[in-house]
Amino acid sequence: MGILFLWKRWTSQCDDRIAMFFSGNNIGAQGAAVLASALQRCSQLQSLELADNNIGAEGAAALARALQHCSQLQNLDLRENNTGAEGAAALAAALPHCSQLQYLYLTGNNIGAEGAAALAAALQHIFLIIFV
Repeated sequence: MGILFLWKRWTSQCDDRIAMFFSGNNIGAQGAAVLASALQRCSQLQSLELADNNIGAEGAAALARALQHCSQLQNLDLRENNTGAEGAAALAAALPHCSQLQYLYLTGNNIGAEGAAALAAALQHIFLIIFV
């Protein structure tokens, strides 16, 4: 509960943040949902690092809905979050809104062939992508 309280307070004034680094905090789906609500106000966000947080498919879906408001995002690190194919598909639906994306890290998410196919289709429309 402590980290969620701090996040709500810290992210409530998110308008001008360009980077957020929350890797390795085991926030889970609930923490991802709290962060997602703040991300909707972070239109200038360029880097979001949430590796190793165990957000699962539910957390990935919450983040995906919020990422549609992050058109300046260049770096997205969601390694080791066990999002599965369902979470990868949710993220794939949001990626076309992230037209500035250059780096996407999804290692250790067990996305399988179905998730990989959804991501590949979405990434076709992002011409700045350098690393997946």
